[in-house]
Amino acid sequence: MTIEMTSNLYVKSVATVAELFIKIGFVEIQRMSVGTSETIVLAPDIDGNARIQLWDIAFIRENSPEVADSKPSIAFSVHDLAAMHAKVAAAMPIYGEIQTVNGRSSFYFAVEDDQYFAFLEA
Repeated sequence: MTIEMTSNLYVKSVATVAELFIKIGFVEIQRMSVGTSETIVLAPDIDGNARIQLWDIAFIRENSPEVADSKPSIAFSVHDLAAMHAKVAAAMPIYGEIQTVNGRSSFYFAVEDDQYFAFLEA
């Protein structure tokens, strides 16, 4: 049995956030129209089983207001943290420097003012 995991992200600009994730190596899996809105599914790898689905927060506030302000805490693990940091620094408007805490290196980035994520060294 294969299980796929999708985290829903509610963002101000689906296209802009998708573009930022694509710049750091994510791939677009699917693009759909839902009502008057568009949603995009992205993954770190075309064959992977972890996905992010971007939703327009205005659409979510209108159709599912109870979840509109939910913000996941997502951390991605990579084997070459320095290379990923260089990609993120070139693409993302907000990012932090690599820090090591308790022997584990990581850094954060944001795709919008209030959507923060992290990369951890695998």
